[in-house]
Amino acid sequence: MPALGLTVQETAVEHAMSTMTLNEFRRSYLNVWSTVSEQMIPQKVWLASCSAKIAPAGSLSFAVDVALDRSRGSIAVA
Repeated sequence: MPALGLTVQETAVEHAMSTMTLNEFRRSYLNVWSTVSEQMIPQKVWLASCSAKIAPAGSLSFAVDVALDRSRGSIAVA
């Protein structure tokens, strides 16, 4: 990391390493591609929600929000 110690402090990298998953840290800080897919929603639940029977009808509105530190995010549909 050429910016380490200049514009990126070591403590910030240490914090990221202790709070991120290994794959997330390797992608974000070490520019290492990952072949592992980390899913927050189990595949079985996701596939069950893709049914046309439960799809909303009419006009939809979408909202997206992500924490500044990218620790959390949410998507809402109404």
